Amino acid sequence: MLKEKLEELGWELLGRRSPDAMKKVEAVEQSLGTRFPDTYRTMLIDYGGDIFFGNGAIFYPDVRTPWNDTGDGALDIQAFYGVGDFHTTLQSMIRDLVGEQIPRWLIPIGEASFGNQLCLGIAGKDRGAVYFWDHEYEEGTGLYRIAASFDDFLKMLEPDPDAHTPIASETSDTGL
Repeated sequence: MLKEKLEELGWELLGRRSPDAMKKVEAVEQSLGTRFPDTYRTMLIDYGGDIFFGNGAIFYPDVRTPWNDTGDGALDIQAFYGVGDFHTTLQSMIRDLVGEQIPRWLIPIGEASFGNQLCLGIAGKDRGAVYFWDHEYEEGTGLYRIAASFDDFLKMLEPDPDAHTPIASETSDTGL
């Protein structure tokens, strides 16, 4: 399902694929004291870098946020963070946001428009759930649960029919 969904969304790799992606993923998991959900873990290891959706990717959550409370209710995802060499990696986003702005039971896994984040629950009753974090709010607020699992979130994603001309990535080396 993962590969087919990313193909449907017209993914591109930002930067170069990490040749030691598995070691990097294991190191992040160890530092957080958790193991990522299988599909998310597979994506990090197999793709090894930031996954960009230059053609646009959207989803329609059941919950309303300040960002989808008008229009058709869609939110977007611009990229999933990876463990490659691009300037925004999973590791750098965890370091920069977790504990400062995002609660420690969540990690940022992807970027939405205007600096908002898609986050994965890594502890407690919401372990594995996906959240939308509105960066305009103070720490621990502006969180909206959008999917019970990463797999459920992937199923929600679809190409954006209103997307503009794709933005070329800096470099691309898919290796897949």
